[in-house]
Amino acid sequence: MKIYLGTTSETKIAIIKEGIRDLEPYELVPVEVDSGITDQPLDEITTITGSLNRANRAVQGKDFDIGMGLEGGLIKINNLLHLICVVSIVDSSGNVFTGESGRLPLPKDVSDNVLKGEQFGSAIRDFQKNLGSDVPPEIYELIEELIARKKSFLEALQIALIKFRFKGKIF
Repeated sequence: MKIYLGTTSETKIAIIKEGIRDLEPYELVPVEVDSGITDQPLDEITTITGSLNRANRAVQGKDFDIGMGLEGGLIKINNLLHLICVVSIVDSSGNVFTGESGRLPLPKDVSDNVLKGEQFGSAIRDFQKNLGSDVPPEIYELIEELIARKKSFLEALQIALIKFRFKGKIF
């Protein structure tokens, strides 16, 4: 199975490799593509669009089985930003299968700073640096996930793969 992935990010490639082990044998071909959206999507539709653009652009003009795109974004819920990760799969017949992660809340200070224009990556890393030693371990884990996004992307990938395997017969 030939899979084109719309990113050259080593982190995202590793996440995809972990999530598609059961598709072996496969050939994964990372492709540098433009998402066609803003660098910091702040709504669900834009995030989904970026993921889909990456999947479609990765396979343009190629013989392929699957194209995949990943996009992380932020959505506002009750005046607080939340992380969302999206994975889109396109197959050679033109079918699209999209999976979304659950929404992870950002710390209020990080959310406020991003809403004022700061980049999320900088805001969350600054927040992490300033965490005190009295913070419970689950807070550290949440902050790590907001930075790495591994579990969130894997969750979105698994949903997209389920939809792909069942070709829309269930979802």
